[in-house]
Amino acid sequence: MDKILQAVRQQHIMAMLPIILLFLTCSCGRNSQSTEYSEHDTSNYVDMIAGYAINAPTKKYNMPAELQEISGISYWKDDLIVCVQDELGYLFFYDLKAEEVVGKQKFGKPDDYEGVAVRGDEVFVISSDGKLHRVRLMDEEAETTVYELPFTRKNDLEGLCFSADGAYLLVVPKGRGGIDGKKKKKTPVYRWSLETEQLEESAFIEIDSGDFDKVNEDADKDFMPSGIAIHPNTQSYFVLAHQGKKLVVLSPDQQLEEVALLDDEIYRQPEAITFLPNGDLLIGSEGRGKRGYILYFPYER
Repeated sequence: MDKILQAVRQQHIMAMLPIILLFLTCSCGRNSQSTEYSEHDTSNYVDMIAGYAINAPTKKYNMPAELQEISGISYWKDDLIVCVQDELGYLFFYDLKAEEVVGKQKFGKPDDYEGVAVRGDEVFVISSDGKLHRVRLMDEEAETTVYELPFTRKNDLEGLCFSADGAYLLVVPKGRGGIDGKKKKKTPVYRWSLETEQLEESAFIEIDSGDFDKVNEDADKDFMPSGIAIHPNTQSYFVLAHQGKKLVVLSPDQQLEEVALLDDEIYRQPEAITFLPNGDLLIGSEGRGKRGYILYFPYER
């Protein structure tokens, strides 16, 4: 796979020609570029949260047209990020070093796809109504397996990531928190076992937005999650919310630690979150009529 990607990059740079190998390389990547993020007044926002200047990204990767509605991102390997958007059943491979999409892979029909999680050569994608898609990366013979989780459109599932030990997938609803679309007072995080291929119907974590003002006096209760990721070094849980514009940090033992308010000028519609192995943070945002983008935050230990 490394040789294939190297060939794609070399031929794209030297000849700017489309290549079809195990996956379709994208001309859409040619319009992708990054910018150093300009500074503006963030005095009304917290300076640091869990080692990140969360309202002062150091870089912005502008996405091509196909990723205007980027809804999920997950680190894979080297400089590659796997992205999904909320309409097309494709995986997009974004190269942080080349600053462009270098390929894509079809995994399903058009649907409302929200979260993506990669581990090894396997990827999972969740749709808003609870369909969990599983497929091997870069295997043209692989078939997609679809699991029907006990959720409905009313749950509006958005967040997906692997547990720290890799034995579970963590699933977070943006809408109603209960099984089968039922209401739930607190925001739950559920676990899906890779061993049993079943969802644990009791919430693994429950987040009470009524406690937010205990760690940040400026934080209100408005909180509808759009992404989740686990820090590779601390194993803390990072839960992103585009409605309410917050980033919530929970300790490894699931205790509320920090709540950051996200600057509207920086975060158009934050939908996706992932970490690089060294702890650097990436947050993806839909374009809302403009380009989608990924923000980069170095880990300040």
